[in-house]
Amino acid sequence: MKFTSVTIAVLLLFFWSGCLKSVRRDIFPPIVAHGDSVVLSPKVTQKPSKRFTDTVYVKLNSMPENFENTKFSAANTVFDEGNYTQAQKQFIEVVEDPSTPDSIRFEALFMVAECSIQTSDYTVAYNNLMGLNGERGITPYVHEKVLLRLGQLLCTQNDTQKAQTYFNQLKSLFPQSRFLPLATCNSIK
Repeated sequence: MKFTSVTIAVLLLFFWSGCLKSVRRDIFPPIVAHGDSVVLSPKVTQKPSKRFTDTVYVKLNSMPENFENTKFSAANTVFDEGNYTQAQKQFIEVVEDPSTPDSIRFEALFMVAECSIQTSDYTVAYNNLMGLNGERGITPYVHEKVLLRLGQLLCTQNDTQKAQTYFNQLKSLFPQSRFLPLATCNSIK
């Protein structure tokens, strides 16, 4: 059977979109208290903390690929208004949309975790960030924020030794990162 380059491209696109869809659903694992997952403090019913505002906001002029994703912009607006539950749903829609470029998908995945942080659901945030940290092809800008946020989440749980491993990884991989001054447990107190 002879395959043309167009046929191969269509088959790869079909296969790729099917694989990504199944992988994307696995990015949001349930909370479990065993295995490789880490269970952090239970959800606290209080107003969101202001201590995680250092890397939350995304400046649109710094977004890659001529950022024109209106769904992401709408979700960002809802996030800025403080409706974190609705924003999280909208960011998940961006992630699951097959037309979303990877760079925007990674940013949306990060924002899903940020929504969990703002609602004090640290276990879900941690698990989402761990999934994102393991993604192949993650953009450097998002990877920096993920490493910082993982360390900061562990600081909130008084696991400073493990937090320091993420801060050290941030320093090692991104020695010029603008987030380095925040890579300490003292930055969130």
